[in-house]
Amino acid sequence: SSHSVKNVPLRQVITSFAGLRAHEDGDDFVIGESADVKGLINAAGIESPGLSSAPAIGVAVAELVRDLLNAEEKSDFGDRETVLETKGLYFSYDKKKIILKDMNLKLYKGEHFAVLGGNGSGKSTLLYLIAGAYKPLMGKIKHNGSITLLPQNPANLFSRDTVSDEAGDSYFTELFGLDGSKNPLDLSGGQQQLLGFIKAVGKNSDILLLDEPTKALDGSLKVKLAEVIRSLNERGVTVLTVSHDTEFCAECAHRCGLLFNGSIAVSYTHLRAHET
Repeated sequence: SSHSVKNVPLRQVITSFAGLRAHEDGDDFVIGESADVKGLINAAGIESPGLSSAPAIGVAVAELVRDLLNAEEKSDFGDRETVLETKGLYFSYDKKKIILKDMNLKLYKGEHFAVLGGNGSGKSTLLYLIAGAYKPLMGKIKHNGSITLLPQNPANLFSRDTVSDEAGDSYFTELFGLDGSKNPLDLSGGQQQLLGFIKAVGKNSDILLLDEPTKALDGSLKVKLAEVIRSLNERGVTVLTVSHDTEFCAECAHRCGLLFNGSIAVSYTHLRAHET
């Protein structure tokens, strides 16, 4: 059954959807303590079945998103070259619990696609599969060009004694306010994330995979990061971001996908990204 969601703001839907997280003790989904989730359910006229029936709420939210966005992907990139595509992707760590199932995704040259979803939904797993670190149980991954992955915890990427030696480009260290004389391991978590990003960009790959790139960053640094990503897109670099940061993704990405129950439930084109 479908529900009327005409009066529900799109950002509220995204925030609500991202509030779904995998339960540690099973396959059920539970609802985070988010007023946005409750507001979405109330606005759509769904009778809340309670946490014991949380999967039913998740399905209802998925239906709401589909209704609101017409479930049909519309992209201004459709006439561009496809640089990355997954078809019928399945993955499991133990061959018992399926993390990703029938994952289909298509990215175009020069676009920024962001994947949102709760903890344990498979966002990082998707990146590692695309990067070749994991092998899928089933399905295909095709890409046209080189790929670089920025992991969520980039400290293991550092092997030099100073930030300057790691970065190799003073422009970015100055842009992000990093002290070039410091040891990379003495940086804060957010600073290490930025240094890892600088190293990833320095590889001049065709496709960048970013795992929670805004983690521990303040607002001003997020703005600078978004500017760099946009400049990369203009040069034809394709960026795939997975994140909990709905605000950043809504502002920076051309398209956003919502990962739920192992696959992209719906994706939409964010027009503001095209206005810049």
